[in-house]
Order: sequence, then C-alpha cells, then structure tokens
Amino acid sequence: MTLALEILKDLLLLAGSFFVLVSAIGLTRMGGFAARMQAAGKAAAMGLGLLLAAVALDAGTWVVALKGVAAMVLLFLTLPIASHALMRTWWRQEGGGDDTAR
Repeated sequence: MTLALEILKDLLLLAGSFFVLVSAIGLTRMGGFAARMQAAGKAAAMGLGLLLAAVALDAGTWVVALKGVAAMVLLFLTLPIASHALMRTWWRQEGGGDDTAR
C-alpha cells in the first residue's frame, strides 16, 4: 500500500473516531430525547461511515472492500429512517400529538 493511501486511511480513522466520540458525548450531555436523537443520528452515521471507508481502503481483497462499501450504503440508508421513526413515535406520544395535521 502506498504512503498516500496509508495517510488517507489514517485520516479517515481519526475523523471517524472523532465523530463517534462526539456522538457519544452528545448522547450523555444533551438534555432531551430529541437532542439526543439528533446527536446519535447525525454524528454516529458520519463517524461509522468514515470508519467503514477506512476499512474498505485497508481491505486486502476486493470482496472485503465491497462488503465495507455495502455496509456503508446500508448504514446511510437505514440510520436516518430509524432515527426518524423513533422521533416520530416520541413526538406522537410525548411531544405534540399528531404531526399529520400540519
């Protein structure tokens, strides 16, 4: 592996770890459920995506790299939907009633 790919992989690992750390701090420090869901949904998706991109770069074979890319795509497709479903359920039960009336 060339030096440029090693540096890129290390930068992706550092950036991904930073976003996951920010997400964990946000989960513990934020006050309400909605604020915690925002911290978990946005920062964790970005952090895990960057970590999976680093894994795909570091993979020894194309099969492992494709699995990392597939996991990244599935993560970016499902995590926002799950966060939205949790927030919508919370909004209907605790927050403000039916959100379809607006």
